[in-house]
Amino acid sequence: MGIKGLFKFIKKYAPSAVNEITVSDLKNKTIAFDTSILIYQFVIAIRNSGDDLVNKHGDMTSHIHAIIMKTLSFLKKKINPIYVFDGKPPAIKFDTLKERVKSRQSAIESLESNIEIDKETKIKLLKQSVVITNKQMEECKEILKLIGIPVIQADQEADSQCAYLSKNNIVDAIASEDMDLLTFGTKVLLRNINSNNVIEIKLANILNECNITYDQFIDLCIMLGCDYCPTIEGIGMHKAYKLIKDYGNLDIIVNSDSIKKKIYISDEFIQRYLVAREYFKNPPVNDNIGEILWNVTKTDELKELLINKYSYSETTLNKLLFRPLSGGYYRILSGKNYEQLLKQIHVENEIESYLSDLKIPHDDYIDFDDFEDQFLDDDNNNKIFFEI
Repeated sequence: MGIKGLFKFIKKYAPSAVNEITVSDLKNKTIAFDTSILIYQFVIAIRNSGDDLVNKHGDMTSHIHAIIMKTLSFLKKKINPIYVFDGKPPAIKFDTLKERVKSRQSAIESLESNIEIDKETKIKLLKQSVVITNKQMEECKEILKLIGIPVIQADQEADSQCAYLSKNNIVDAIASEDMDLLTFGTKVLLRNINSNNVIEIKLANILNECNITYDQFIDLCIMLGCDYCPTIEGIGMHKAYKLIKDYGNLDIIVNSDSIKKKIYISDEFIQRYLVAREYFKNPPVNDNIGEILWNVTKTDELKELLINKYSYSETTLNKLLFRPLSGGYYRILSGKNYEQLLKQIHVENEIESYLSDLKIPHDDYIDFDDFEDQFLDDDNNNKIFFEI
């Protein structure tokens, strides 16, 4: 869920924090991706047609296709991707997860019943019933590591791990649809990364325009509604913001007799908001991530795995996967750490500027996009990789 109504709040009270940028603005940027959201989006898009992709044994391979296609798409856009995977969910999220499981089970039961449903309802239920297992996530990790893309395993939430990367200037931005990335302290959040019109949200602008501290912002988000704490009944974004501005923080608000006479604050909220606040400020993270490195693709191992386990076509793989990896933008990334990459990008930009002055198209000098757009179109859930 993230934070209920936070994007709407920001657009109203801190509009300068939200900017619409294009994918070209992300060129050469190092971006961390919340992998689970990325894969879920792709699998749900495939289910709009009603069927998952499968290998010759009938096992689902939609997640594999998702991670390959998204990675190729990001590299084509000259983005330096880092994938972050969820760890064990925190105990304070148990109630939220329990409700999600209940909702998913209800959707599955509706699909399995003999009751006739229209196509639109069926697609909606298919989306709600999507489950990406731990095994499937591990399979995605295996593919990424063989390609050479950095993979980071979070201790708990990928959200807090991504925010750690942002706060420590390891990445330029985080790509996710979950707004609680900002509550965890992410400096720059990117939404709609799969479209050409990307939404960029900057935490510093929110705090400056609202004239609140980061601690106050956390309290505001808790009142709006988060995954770790119940809400205060009858408190919307306008009232929550006014309370923070008038009283300063939740500690004063929940202990104010005058507020208690007007607003009911449950004992459960009083017990849990402190835990939620502490979790947003100091979540468990994996700080032993080592050197961020884009490695050279292990072509033979990757090819063998994709052909034998996932029923990919060797001819198509050579043309649409290994060709761009060996001859496209990834040849700049591979074998370099973050510092080396920055130097390489600087040199590349100098060359591009020089060629621009000479009015020579850059792509005539070095071909970084040596593969076809049709296979990277996010709206085209193609199955061209598979044997037919």
